[in-house]
Amino acid sequence: MFIGSSDARIIMGHDEAALIRLWREKRGELAAQDFSGNLLVQLGKATEDLNRSWYERNTGRTVDRIQRVVRHSAISWMVAALDGVVAGLGAVFEPRFMLPWSFSEEAAVERHMAQVQHKMWVTHLTTAVLSIITGGGKWVEITIPMDPLYLSLLVSAEKRFWRCAQSGEVPHLTNLEPPRPRVEAIRIVDMSSSKSWAEIAATFCSTRAAYLEHERAKSGLMSLMPACAKEAIGHGVHARRLKPGAVSFDVVDTQAAPATLHVPVAHSAGAGVDCPELDADPNQRGIDKSVLTLSTPRRYRNKEHLRFVARQPCLLCGRKPSDPHHLGFLQPRALGRKASDEFAVPLCRTHHRAAHGAGDERAWWKSAAIDPEKVARKLWKATRMGEGDLSPERSVDARVPPLSSTPVADPKLPAREPERQRPDQDGNTGLVRGPGPDFTALADLVEVDPSAAPKIVPDHPGKQDEHEQNSGN
Repeated sequence: MFIGSSDARIIMGHDEAALIRLWREKRGELAAQDFSGNLLVQLGKATEDLNRSWYERNTGRTVDRIQRVVRHSAISWMVAALDGVVAGLGAVFEPRFMLPWSFSEEAAVERHMAQVQHKMWVTHLTTAVLSIITGGGKWVEITIPMDPLYLSLLVSAEKRFWRCAQSGEVPHLTNLEPPRPRVEAIRIVDMSSSKSWAEIAATFCSTRAAYLEHERAKSGLMSLMPACAKEAIGHGVHARRLKPGAVSFDVVDTQAAPATLHVPVAHSAGAGVDCPELDADPNQRGIDKSVLTLSTPRRYRNKEHLRFVARQPCLLCGRKPSDPHHLGFLQPRALGRKASDEFAVPLCRTHHRAAHGAGDERAWWKSAAIDPEKVARKLWKATRMGEGDLSPERSVDARVPPLSSTPVADPKLPAREPERQRPDQDGNTGLVRGPGPDFTALADLVEVDPSAAPKIVPDHPGKQDEHEQNSGN
């Protein structure tokens, strides 16, 4: 039983499960881990000879003592399997294969620090050389000197682990960070003798100023593009917003460019532009997305209209007050967005909950013989076109006698069946009635007097409403 350089990496690592497995292997409780199915390990083994020959070819040095197993002169259980020693330099040779997207000189040194320091301790050498080939066809040589402080901590951790393996005590992680790598041997190559390098370097130097001017122009165009605009076209440039903070620019033929749709845009922080469309109409405060190429429905938000709807009697039982219920099936679903306030109808709390409990709300309304869209549009038209205040005593049904908690039968309306729990077409159970009156008779109950409707300021599409906190909608 011994501790090698690969064991040192696990002992100084941060994977407790790997540490416990190594401890059990050293105690003979588990067989050594099989890496024959690990592709990265096999790639490293397959490229060792290529790595060594490539290092010798590019540095002019030779590597000897290949695949030698060395024990420490004083500590017999410390072993190092050498991949080679650089002749003349007296450095431990460590060939490695790494993936290009996870490779950096600093990361490579940190990853192999424990292994190379262990080998330097066992062989009494003071330098190690990392020869790395990446999957992207890149070769890098890095020289790592001995770090006395880190090496003392490493030896102490290995001795502690060895005592645990002999006594049966469970080891624990050291949680020690490797030292900051001092990368010395990233080779500097003189390319003055290369004609291809000279031609491309001349092009690079001659276009450098134009490139910097081009980047400044892109930054300027990006700052001028309103934050609320998806695309911008003008003077031969077509800008497309890909995501927040990223805009792509293309050069277009101004003669063949399609006509641009001018949409009023809102002032936004950091936009740095004035919108003439907004200046012409001070009441316009947003984008009408319904006229865009990829249009979306407008979602009006109006607190006064919702208060107006809440004062109307429930469409099913006539109780007051009501909750403004949004007819979600009339507009496409949107994450965190309700239907437009123009599709709000009055429902008492009981029937409001029943509507939300119905799996198919459209079928739920159909079973009640009510067309809620017609009622919603009637109420919306009243608040949009009416003038005057809307005090509680001037409700749209002011001429209808106040309703008690138990609805009073109206001789003009067909009789209703008692309320009962009945499953709808989707199997959901909600509080519903039997066949109700026709819509014309029920609409008379909520028929709007234009003089009783409020005078409402222009709507602001897309603005979230602070109302409906008690509607449960």
